[in-house]
This record gives sequence, structure tokens and C-alpha cells, in this order.
Amino acid sequence: MTPDNMPFAEVLKRLRHAVTTASNDDVSEAGTTARKRHVERLDAMLVAAEHIEKLEEALDRIAQWTQAYPLSVFPEPDWKRARALLEASGMTLDSVSAGAMRRVVDGIAGIIAEVRPQ
Repeated sequence: MTPDNMPFAEVLKRLRHAVTTASNDDVSEAGTTARKRHVERLDAMLVAAEHIEKLEEALDRIAQWTQAYPLSVFPEPDWKRARALLEASGMTLDSVSAGAMRRVVDGIAGIIAEVRPQ
């Protein structure tokens, strides 16, 4: 399994294991270049692990949103009738659909913006 097809949870588990393992390395001479690099790598791994957790939470929110409008509660409309009713009121189904999709895409963009590094 490669990181490209590995679930976030597994990547996170391996990353945390790497941090733990690296923490046990003997880099005892304070102030050495090797020790400084070692500490920088540990810090970078911890930051990456925290970011992965935030990404997974964001994906979970999006996945939860995909279940928000089940067909059992919100059955598919009669599209031809909806189009006719909207057009009789001076609106189009296309404009209503585009408005709904913008709302969905804006919501997803907001979730992404919360986790995307600046």
C-alpha cells in the first residue's frame, strides 16, 4: 500500500509511529546540527499529523453533508412540472438549479478554506 491509496487514518498512524520512533533516537548531544535537524523533522511530522487530522474532519463533514437529503425524505421532483411552474412565474429551472449548486459549492469551498494552509 502506498500513501496515494492509503486511508488518512493509516497515514496518520504511520506518521505518529514515525514521530514516536524518532523520539526514541539517541541524539543526546544538545546543540549539534544532527540534533537540530532531528527536532525540526519531529516538529514537521507533528504539524503534518495535525493537518491530516483536520483534512479528515473536513472530509467527514462533506461526506455527512452528502447524506443530508435522502430520497426517502426528499423524493425526486417532477422536473417537467417544476420547469413549467417556474417558467409560469418568470423563472427558469436552470437558474434555480444553478443557485442551489452555487450554495453547495460555496459550502464545500468554505470547508476547504478552513483546512487549506494559508
